[in-house]
Amino acid sequence: MLAAFLEGVVFNHFYFRFALGDYQTVSVPLPYNEQLGTNAYVFTPQQKSLVLQGFDLELMTVGFKLKGEHTLLSGTLALTDDASLVTPVRANHFKVAPTDVGAYGGDFARTPAAPYKFLVRSNGKAHSLVVSLENVRGVVILSDLTLNVAPEWGFNWLRFLGIALLGAAVVLVWRKRLYTVRIGELSARSRHLVQGLSLALCLGVSLSYSYLLLPTHISPNLLFDFNEHGFAFLGNPQQSLLLDFPQTQQELEYHDAYVQNLDALLKGQWHIDVSVDTAVLNADERLFDPGWRAQNKVEGYWDRTYYEGKYYAYYGYGPILVLYLPLYVLTGQVPSPSLALFFFSTLAILGLYLGTYALARFYGVLPRANVLVWLFGSAAVVLGTHLVVVQCYTTFYAYAPLLAAGLVGLLNYLSYSIPSMVSVGKKRSALVALGLIMVLIVHTRPLLLLPCLAICCPIFWGLIRASVWQQGPGLVVQYDKRSKLLDALCVGVPLALGAILTMTMNYLRFGGVLEFGQRYCITWENQLFNHLDFTLEQLSAMVEIFITRAWVDLQDFPYFGIMQSGPQHLGNFIPGDYGVGLLASPAWWGVALALWVFRAKQSGKEAPNEVNRYSMHSMTLLKVTLALILILVPLLCYVQFALVSYTIRYLSENMAPLAAFVVLLWARFISYDESSSLQAKICYWAVLVGFGVTIVMEGLGPFSLLEQYMPYLVPDDWIRAQDFFTPLSTVR
Repeated sequence: MLAAFLEGVVFNHFYFRFALGDYQTVSVPLPYNEQLGTNAYVFTPQQKSLVLQGFDLELMTVGFKLKGEHTLLSGTLALTDDASLVTPVRANHFKVAPTDVGAYGGDFARTPAAPYKFLVRSNGKAHSLVVSLENVRGVVILSDLTLNVAPEWGFNWLRFLGIALLGAAVVLVWRKRLYTVRIGELSARSRHLVQGLSLALCLGVSLSYSYLLLPTHISPNLLFDFNEHGFAFLGNPQQSLLLDFPQTQQELEYHDAYVQNLDALLKGQWHIDVSVDTAVLNADERLFDPGWRAQNKVEGYWDRTYYEGKYYAYYGYGPILVLYLPLYVLTGQVPSPSLALFFFSTLAILGLYLGTYALARFYGVLPRANVLVWLFGSAAVVLGTHLVVVQCYTTFYAYAPLLAAGLVGLLNYLSYSIPSMVSVGKKRSALVALGLIMVLIVHTRPLLLLPCLAICCPIFWGLIRASVWQQGPGLVVQYDKRSKLLDALCVGVPLALGAILTMTMNYLRFGGVLEFGQRYCITWENQLFNHLDFTLEQLSAMVEIFITRAWVDLQDFPYFGIMQSGPQHLGNFIPGDYGVGLLASPAWWGVALALWVFRAKQSGKEAPNEVNRYSMHSMTLLKVTLALILILVPLLCYVQFALVSYTIRYLSENMAPLAAFVVLLWARFISYDESSSLQAKICYWAVLVGFGVTIVMEGLGPFSLLEQYMPYLVPDDWIRAQDFFTPLSTVR
């Protein structure tokens, strides 16, 4: 009943206010346009505003109809009224997508214009109105303008269902006092339900963006678009999730780096089959200086590595081995960016969830964790890594960090599941898989090997020191040197073979066993001679960008600003974009506090651990692992900032190893007990509010990143998405 009241009355209160008010509807006469043969006003890049004066009425809404190129346009409505007689004050900011028509005529007479209605409440009587359109690239025709157009009453069933489910959840939590319940007190079915709901929160956010990024929602003529040679955008002429494997050199040049690398592997070569310009062949190391290339008008293959007369795709082979090659073997086709983003983002979320579960189970936290902290904390921290924002990069640049996050999660899962495995065969199979995953991580994001070793090495060290192994209830056997050696070989052989293969590949391609090709990349920075002096200025800039920079809520809800400017030309032109730091997500604010509580509560105490079959000292392992990761993560951020660029992709992948441990700390120390102090109870609810804010912001924030691709995407989905929040989005 409350949901029906909110949807039918509160969300439509402007309909009732208009109906009960005394608002005079006025149709504004537009000037006659000879080219169109009718009354209309034409917006152009040189003439973006229409000024209306000479009326005197109380104003609540404005309605108009637009025709033009069917792309997303932003606009503002400003007015002068009894409260602002001199300077027009912005009354609303809106987004529209005119009906697509030919330039100045064509289908103008036969195609109905797209109608829009906006709230512009005046303070007293309004005297002038200014309609302005931004980012107009062609011609936009205003064919109708009405003041005080009657708002429509609309009942949104999806919004009603969402409010009803949210209300039901609040009632359930309150009536069943779930905030006092621990996971171990639930039935097995209820425990699975809590875990599933937490996972569904993240997957729901990710899948909603996957839906928006389907090829059917994208302009079909935009398969190729970028400077110099280019790469595939989301769209393709067939609007298909699968793309035909390139048959010609020209087709190959317009595909992404992973398709080019796959093509090279199938041909038995390391370099990619793209043409090399004579000017590039005749250039020396100055080729890698973007300033020299621009001055001498030399164009290399954008974002590819050039070495000794050949081009290479320096991007790792991880995504190829995980998705591209298996899909090609099965279908003879390669994935579209839409399909690849869906696959890698889903793998990232599932991997992080599995890793978090195994970690909490290993340390005996899961049965004692508070239900709500576990449910919302898991989702908030996983989303708080900004993985969904990375998913909305809409290009192949997002594949590696998403896959790396998923692989780190799987590495966590295997590392902390092995000590609980009874079967020797199952344990050694897991060790082999662990070694293969680390090899894949190196071929996806090489620097992530360091935090992965920080996760695995304490576990391995605990196994080495263990002397007994509990195979079952009351069955304890010796964990002798022979068993340890066989276990070490299971993980060591794949690692050694992978290291040998990787170093051989690097030497054959770039003449160095540790050179992955980044130094010889032709891009917007000179990475061959890139350097960054270790100064307080650079260090503070890195901290501000990677850690503290927050979201900017300066746009229309549900949009959050993430396209921020940052320091440039640090070192030898270090580029940066999308500067949103870790602490933009409230779920991460309490990391230091949780660590302090951890230290205070764990003085000499060993938590019960039912799945540690090797008598490992769990708290020692946790302290060592956390210390290693907390040292390595800032170090990796600085290294990437110094050598590559600062961008949210690198922040996301570096936070992935830490995410599971943050969930562990929250779940261990944040709870609600009747005997708790008032401060502890306030802290509990404050943490839950932080989780909720994180989920909402990370769920809506990627809209801002997608806005830069609006010209390539069908805009109606974004308008409908914003209309979902109407009238909240129109109240200013």
